[in-house]
Amino acid sequence: MQNTGVAIAIEALETADLGAADSGDCVELVRHVRLARGWLDAVEARISSRMTELYETDGAAPPADLHARCGGVSAADGKRKDRRSKAIDDAPAFGDALADGQIGAAHVDALADATAHLDDDVKTTLLDESPEQFARHLRDRARRLERDNGLERNARQRRETYLSRKLNLHTGMVEGRYAFHPELANQIFGAVDK
Repeated sequence: MQNTGVAIAIEALETADLGAADSGDCVELVRHVRLARGWLDAVEARISSRMTELYETDGAAPPADLHARCGGVSAADGKRKDRRSKAIDDAPAFGDALADGQIGAAHVDALADATAHLDDDVKTTLLDESPEQFARHLRDRARRLERDNGLERNARQRRETYLSRKLNLHTGMVEGRYAFHPELANQIFGAVDK
């Protein structure tokens, strides 16, 4: 079940001399941890998938309960592990990527959360996309979020623009505080600079 990369990673972690490790060594060790953790998470998902089969056919305990009882995790974490397993059953490429350390369990959990409330037709359409199509969807969504965030930031900056001034009785000077939207600041300070 264990692949060669994981065996190498575990060996490197077992034999590492952390007291003598420099920054580059630590980076490499963290990469080994990511690979080993991803592989363990993928194996755990396969175990959870089998526990689901046993629950549905033989009346065994639900996977989430077994994770909580035997895996030393909270009930919420047990449910999360069960949802992760189901997401991997629906999209096996995510399980492969997890096992290879290309993604983390949180990525699969995000997929599980995103697809949890979709009807079967929509979920099937989404998960039947090629990796390239899925990646394109993610890039498009990221661009929309960046654009929307930029618009929201622009509106927030305009709402938060202010200018206050007061007379300092001690010095006789007018003092102030301000926060300007960048366009307004350019207009004001452009005129002041002239």
